[in-house]
Amino acid sequence: MLRSVLGYSVGIVSSVAAAPAAAQNDPSVVETSRYLESFDGTRIAITILRPAQAGRVVTTPLPVIVTQDRGQEGSERVAAARRFFLGRGYVIVAQDRRGVGASFGVQKGFVNAFDAEDAKTVIEWAGAQSFSNGRVVSWGCSNQGAWQYLVAALKPRHLVAIAPSCASPQFFDHGVMTNGVPTFPAGTAPFDGNCGKAPAERFPAKPVSEDRDGTLLKEARKNRGCNAPMLGQYWRTMARDGLNPVTGTRPGLDDSSITHWQAIRDSGIPMLQIGGWYDAAVIGQMQGQRLWGGRVIMGPWVHGNGLPAGATFANATRDLIEETGRWFDHYAKGVANGAEVPGVTYYTVNAPKGQEWSRRASWPAVTEGQTSFYLSATGLSRAPARAAAPATYAEQPLSWFGGRYEPLSHWWNGDMAEDDRKMLGHQSGPLAADTRITGTPALRLWLSADTPDANLFAVLEDVAPDGRSTYVTDGRLRVASRKITLAPFPNSIQYWKPNYGSDQQPLKPGEVAEAAFEFYPISYVFKRGHRIRLSIATAIGKDYHAPPLNRGKAPTITIRRDAAHPSRLLLPIVPNR
Repeated sequence: MLRSVLGYSVGIVSSVAAAPAAAQNDPSVVETSRYLESFDGTRIAITILRPAQAGRVVTTPLPVIVTQDRGQEGSERVAAARRFFLGRGYVIVAQDRRGVGASFGVQKGFVNAFDAEDAKTVIEWAGAQSFSNGRVVSWGCSNQGAWQYLVAALKPRHLVAIAPSCASPQFFDHGVMTNGVPTFPAGTAPFDGNCGKAPAERFPAKPVSEDRDGTLLKEARKNRGCNAPMLGQYWRTMARDGLNPVTGTRPGLDDSSITHWQAIRDSGIPMLQIGGWYDAAVIGQMQGQRLWGGRVIMGPWVHGNGLPAGATFANATRDLIEETGRWFDHYAKGVANGAEVPGVTYYTVNAPKGQEWSRRASWPAVTEGQTSFYLSATGLSRAPARAAAPATYAEQPLSWFGGRYEPLSHWWNGDMAEDDRKMLGHQSGPLAADTRITGTPALRLWLSADTPDANLFAVLEDVAPDGRSTYVTDGRLRVASRKITLAPFPNSIQYWKPNYGSDQQPLKPGEVAEAAFEFYPISYVFKRGHRIRLSIATAIGKDYHAPPLNRGKAPTITIRRDAAHPSRLLLPIVPNR
């Protein structure tokens, strides 16, 4: 890009390079930092970390890892990963996002097209440097993972592999609206673009090497109060094609990588995705693997790929940094280590000792291998009822997990019995043998309501012989968003809900409609003698979930359970061998 900023040269904004300094007096690392000029002229701060021996930088060209976590030196997770990769023979180029740290510009929202374009600039620069062997990879979790999907669609030169963790390529579906129900409490309208007081920074901004007196950092921070807040480009009642009047974009489409699935596929960039059963991103990661190949590792973890607090899952830990290192070694160093073999490696909860981890080529679709459990007057039955009275449920005050339910950490080792008393429940008889499910449970309900809309919150539980009820997985749907169409990509594993503004289907008085939705995917063993329970509610204690069409009225729903309306739970039961 041909422009000059503050007297510095075009393309790369830099003064005379500062002398390299050992990072934090560590003789095994040499650190420098500088500004790069991005595609639109915005100056992006980067730090280059290079392996060294006795304080002298290694001059052999090495593969490069690009991240967007420059300012997170205070995070032990980031620091540990950097030590690992530097010791393994990688250069790290860490970037501050625009509007963050020492980078100039303004943030338009959570992981957007500007972040991807900036990353492309950094990747193409890094791969062309003398310290690089021409092969660049990327790594990171959560927002640090989400940008990697978007940048892959831009096909940066030199990018040979990515490793997004705890992130979903379907961000709209798993970070904004889950089947029409708000996932998090976003604002009632998109960020209006007005500037205010800058919020406190989690990590102190760090100037680049050339900015010896902090002048550039001070200038970069002038517009911090103009940044959009977390999820600022989204709003609570938006449709997938909702237009943000401030940015002029449709963030539900533009900022969700699944929209760009063809470009990502055509890039041929191999992808290692790591996630947890109890995070919000699971089905998106599985869908991405079906579309683009690569590998998925799925454990019994919450957001961040750590065990839930208080969990005692056997054989549940894996060296995920080492797994990532092997992935990068294969693609960035040409090591023949077998890391490239595609498939899904996953953990089964309650599996026999030594059999917790399994592998399959890809995750099954919600329509594959399902066993029906029909809702009836006596509970859950393997055969549909010819005639059964409908079940009516009036909304009750309820807070799953004692109010501690969160989409990024939906695991609980408490007894669900108290919640069950406030929900509509259906339960199977005692199981004659251990029963394993591996896939995506689903629910198909025939229902009516006394309101134009209703939320459905369903939880799958494991009831022990002593009556203790344990959470397994859950799903949700806003009934007016129930329309299902062919997915805009091949190999769909979901009931695809377009959720465009024109797709809303409010219920009419007396109308009986079918509503189908999937739960979070899971692999789980119900032990012999235990019972399978399905519990349904229309609210779980989050005010921002309230359907606007109801204008504050709590719904009463009626679920049909007869031969003409076979409401049923679908479980991906694995046949016993």
